[in-house]
Amino acid sequence: MNPVEIALVRTYWSTVSNAVDPITIADELYQIGCLNRHQKHSIYELTSECVERSDIWKHLFILIREKSTIGHFLRALHRSEYTELAIDIAHSWRQKYEGPKQLCNRTNCDSNQRFAQRLFMSFKINTHNNIFSDPRKYCRGEATKYRSQLQTVTDLKLKAPYNIADRLTACLLGEIDSHIMLYEKKFADKNLFEDVKNLIAKTSNSNVTELSYHSRLAIAFALAGKHEDGEDHIQKAMILSTFIGRCVEMTNLLYIYVFLLLCIYEKNPTKIIRDKCLRISELGLQSVEDEEESIREFWLRILLLRMVYCLLGLSYRGDPIRGINVDNGSIRRAKILMTEVDKLWARMETRRKIMYFVAKGRISELEQKEDYLHTVKFYLDKAIKIGNEGIYGETQYVKCYRETIEYVYGHGSNEQIYSRLPKENDTLDANVFKTQCHSNTAADPSHVYLGNVQGVFENLSQPSISLYNDRNESDNSLERNNDTLIKCLRVDSFLPEAQEPMSNEETNRSNHDVQDGHLDLSSLMAENTLSDDSQNILPVECFDSTGNPRQLYSEVKNEPFIKLHK
Repeated sequence: MNPVEIALVRTYWSTVSNAVDPITIADELYQIGCLNRHQKHSIYELTSECVERSDIWKHLFILIREKSTIGHFLRALHRSEYTELAIDIAHSWRQKYEGPKQLCNRTNCDSNQRFAQRLFMSFKINTHNNIFSDPRKYCRGEATKYRSQLQTVTDLKLKAPYNIADRLTACLLGEIDSHIMLYEKKFADKNLFEDVKNLIAKTSNSNVTELSYHSRLAIAFALAGKHEDGEDHIQKAMILSTFIGRCVEMTNLLYIYVFLLLCIYEKNPTKIIRDKCLRISELGLQSVEDEEESIREFWLRILLLRMVYCLLGLSYRGDPIRGINVDNGSIRRAKILMTEVDKLWARMETRRKIMYFVAKGRISELEQKEDYLHTVKFYLDKAIKIGNEGIYGETQYVKCYRETIEYVYGHGSNEQIYSRLPKENDTLDANVFKTQCHSNTAADPSHVYLGNVQGVFENLSQPSISLYNDRNESDNSLERNNDTLIKCLRVDSFLPEAQEPMSNEETNRSNHDVQDGHLDLSSLMAENTLSDDSQNILPVECFDSTGNPRQLYSEVKNEPFIKLHK
């Protein structure tokens, strides 16, 4: 390490020595060739002798200072999953010690690299603004133009091949991102990734291109529900980021990491994941402080709104996540962040406005002020109207959110609805709820609203019925059939047309089925004549805009199925 690198690491000495395992870092430095076997074992021996961790770090720091660079150290942190710390140190390095702002290049920044980066941002902003009638077609056309130019260049000693390859890569990444915004679980054109991979060695900065390649694979795997694969590619991209300077791809990488964390949070909504998502978002905000105003505002809006979504228990698609308790503190933090978004309204992209109005509607839903239902529907209608003007993956989910609000609260006056739902201070035992389901006295039990409405369902033991986000790893996500709302119902929510009151034996079995306050109605499966291939997912039920049931179809066989009682 040089003196500047040593000074930087010293500023993080307290954090590193208290929160990082020296054995893990020593092993990673050995794996990447910075330490030899004897040096690694010397650290192990100190641990065996019960030496304090801070003293072990003093010994290891001497080795790091003599045998590695700041890049090697950051790489070891990334590979050891100390990602947040590595990002923080890397940001300080770029901010304080890189000197004047620069875009990445193998040597120095030049105008052609800047042009490629601006071309990419132009694609991204215009796509989010619905400027292109078909952004995928437009990006493909531009890529074809640059690919043709690249093939005609024969003098590899000139800079032209690198410059053309940079622009071709920007076009391909723009096309990939335009597919991603549709939230497709199965990516439409896998050849795009191969094309980017083949260009890595031909671009003016292979590290940036490879980083872009792995970050796009990470988000594609996240959308497919393969979160571990997504995390693997994020880690590879983060390691590459230690060798490059500031550029838009660095910020985009942090945003993709936030997106991946939101996907994981939806499946496993814990405070640890939520807080990590918020911290990475904050690092992303810091990374754009010196960008051009239009680019800086673009990233500020998208990162701030993702933080708001996380705080409000919204998935990346804009529909509420099941089973999340949104406390008043989170609502207040979200409202404060929304005031920052308001300051950036002037040039807000079309797609960001969808996210903005969904967030405003969610806040109104959670706060439940006077006439809040009208306010919620007003905001969601605004989001849907904007979504219908373009091709955005979240629009169908916002429509589902809106129709769910209408269904739960729209049957008569608020007083009539509240007379059928649990009151603010009521508790409803899961066994009682199950008994009501069988005796058909529950208020539409197959459509219980699990959207975490404060006060109404605060004390309700949630049954295993999902109207929002009860998605397993198979493809049972919300889908659309023209303008018909399709709700995925688990087999737990299947209710027969009529049911005799339960006997004592059945009641005892019902009590046994209840675990940790949640209903497990899997025992009903044997009582219902369902085919083997429909044991996990009940056929979907379609409702029109007035809430009237339509024909029920089997998700597996696409055949008419028995209607639920309504």
